[in-house]
Amino acid sequence: MENGNLTEEYSLPVISCSCYFFVKYTLNAKENPTHPRLWAMIYGICFAITSLLRMNNGVTIAAGVFAIMIYLIYRKQYLNLVWNLVFGLIGILVVFIPTAIYFYLNSSLSEMIYATFIYNFKYAGNTGHISVQHDMKLFIMLYFPMILSLALIAVKVIKDHKFECADFILLFTLIMNILNLWVANRFPHYFLVFVPLYYLILCRYVSFNLRSVAMWLALLCAIYYLNITAERTWKLAGEVYVDDNPRYTCVAEDMEKIPPEERDSVIGYEIMAMDYLAGDILPCYKYYTLQSSWAVSNPRIVPEFIDWVKTQNPLWVLTAREQTGTELDNVLGEKYELQFQNPYIYFYRLAD
Repeated sequence: MENGNLTEEYSLPVISCSCYFFVKYTLNAKENPTHPRLWAMIYGICFAITSLLRMNNGVTIAAGVFAIMIYLIYRKQYLNLVWNLVFGLIGILVVFIPTAIYFYLNSSLSEMIYATFIYNFKYAGNTGHISVQHDMKLFIMLYFPMILSLALIAVKVIKDHKFECADFILLFTLIMNILNLWVANRFPHYFLVFVPLYYLILCRYVSFNLRSVAMWLALLCAIYYLNITAERTWKLAGEVYVDDNPRYTCVAEDMEKIPPEERDSVIGYEIMAMDYLAGDILPCYKYYTLQSSWAVSNPRIVPEFIDWVKTQNPLWVLTAREQTGTELDNVLGEKYELQFQNPYIYFYRLAD
């Protein structure tokens, strides 16, 4: 869908794992509604992993668990529900406690919680959604599998005149995915987390024979996606493995001009994360890339960044353009000297 190496991709195995146990439970739920506690703990582990990657990635797991809770209440399995909640919480703690201990020992627990959970919701609310009319062709492609899934479930339920446990869990989880991917739809890779649920719905509701309209629709959708994937992969492979990326090459050459003993005191304003990678540099402050974009959800980010530069005096400040349009201009003018520049970055060093 996009460049790859994304949190959504790393979330797919644990989402698929949870979906497997959702289905396994529904196979015998009518005769035996008791849900195994161990599986609840697995859901907790999977949800914690996706949440620490990106909170929105766990929507399928959270929705599936909530649907099972509703079903257990409907079947009056109250004690089993309580035990499942306990074991689910244990699963979450199995992942979260070691993570929390690590950040606590590094004096960053509160920042981790803010960045991973609180800021994530602010960012999604402020910048996550764009109008479907912005790119109608793209959004038809992205939402079509969801519309097809909704239609498949509706046709099956109406045709069979029954609404089974599996139908309820899949429908509820589908609706939660649709809502999540309506609120946050700015980037195509957000839709990757829907893939396991989509194929699960196809397996349950599509009859794989030549007379099945649903099968042909799903096949055409898959071919269309594969075509887009091939185009994007070919383009990226050409940029990375065939042609030199001009920005990466240019920035890497200039990064070499920074003395090795000074590379632990480098911070950038509005530069890209890949620029640090080009110079094998670890930024020395938490707000290290595209600050104005992050400031849309937290206006304090830019003032805090400028204040940090003003008080901590890092040896090198890199900016994406000569005039930043902020108070940082004054700081650079008073304390720093422009050493060299390229079409992408200006390199300022603290004056002696």
